[in-house]
Amino acid sequence: MKNIFSKVTFMAVLTVSSLTSFSQVVATSVETDVVISDKKLLKEAKREARKSEISSRSLQQFSADFPGAEQIGTARVGTMDKISFLLNGVQSEAYYDMSSNLIGTITEKTVDDLPKIALKTIGKNYKSYTIGRVLLYDDNEANDSDMTLYGRQFADADNYFVELSRPGKKIIIQVSTSGDVFFFKSL
Repeated sequence: MKNIFSKVTFMAVLTVSSLTSFSQVVATSVETDVVISDKKLLKEAKREARKSEISSRSLQQFSADFPGAEQIGTARVGTMDKISFLLNGVQSEAYYDMSSNLIGTITEKTVDDLPKIALKTIGKNYKSYTIGRVLLYDDNEANDSDMTLYGRQFADADNYFVELSRPGKKIIIQVSTSGDVFFFKSL
């Protein structure tokens, strides 16, 4: 009987020992999977970060295009590099194409900057709207790339973009530097 008790005890110890060893292997395996998963996530995060970084060539070109400007931010916008900056106390954004060539700049303006004839047209055709932001897009005529603003591409030319709103509706109108007014987009 003593012999049977010893065998049962030995088998129980062996089973517990095996289970403990197995759980350590599983834990190690799970730990390894986590490390591998973390490495994959890190690699993916780095790849995504590179997609959102702007080109060093665009930064160099910006320095040449706007000497003395204070760079205050950068971002990748679709296929364009955007550099926000201050120059002579005026905040603007410069946009560069995939070849690091300047497409154009956007500067916030006021209603008073719009051509007088455009103000008359806006007052007549959009009298129920309130004028909001006014942006001036200054095109780089040396670059044929078209600009995208408010999610819509437009032909390369200097233009104002004016946000108009009334209860329940917001629109963008495009105003040429000569004062022509065009509907651009509903928001």
